[in-house]
Amino acid sequence: MRNNILPGHNQPGDPIKGAQVLFEAFTKTGRCEGRSLPGRLALGRDSLAAIGGSIAREQEMLDSWKEIIASTDCDDVEA
Repeated sequence: MRNNILPGHNQPGDPIKGAQVLFEAFTKTGRCEGRSLPGRLALGRDSLAAIGGSIAREQEMLDSWKEIIASTDCDDVEA
């Protein structure tokens, strides 16, 4: 994580805002009240682009390999 910090303190994320969200998430208070904690809590606008790109690449892989992936099921078992 330390390597992701930009020199000159120009990183887009505000650590105080991030800490506040983490506190609310772990205590299920504030904006996180009534929400289930995700397995991976993304913080910052930059994470939206990074995760969105990852999801798009995974979807492309699934689409292009769908027939091969599905071909390994037993013939006598219905999905």
